[in-house]
Amino acid sequence: MVSLQQKVKVLQQRGDTDDAVVAISPEDVQKIVEHPGSPAICNKLVIRLL
Repeated sequence: MVSLQQKVKVLQQRGDTDDAVVAISPEDVQKIVEHPGSPAICNKLVIRLL
């Protein structure tokens, strides 16, 4: 598994250090999928597509 530091290093080497780029951990993604808010079905679809 690639560490966060390694991912950041790759982004920096590519010049992708824009503040608009945000990455979240797989654990946080799972939490969002499990509790999508209302309307749940629509939000789940959007989250999975992203």
